[in-house]
Amino acid sequence: MTAVFTTRASGDNIEALAERYNVSRDYIFLPIQKHTDNVHILDSGAEPVIADAVITGKKGILIGVQVADCVPLLLYDKSQGIIGAVSSTAQK
Repeated sequence: MTAVFTTRASGDNIEALAERYNVSRDYIFLPIQKHTDNVHILDSGAEPVIADAVITGKKGILIGVQVADCVPLLLYDKSQGIIGAVSSTAQK
């Protein structure tokens, strides 16, 4: 597993991320973030959905979340082969 961080310049530009990390855009998944408590389980398809966390057991896919004043949490369960990316945000 490799963790990467981007800058505001590349942000959620899938094409720029695909080029930078030398992967097909079809292997990159970023949710549409709206400060929700939605967690998306990515198992098939790659249509963007509204969520602030994504988890998957799919191999060879780059997942991520965007953060500004939130803390990004990257999760990895080695025994199950599951990864996750969470944008922690305080809900009031």
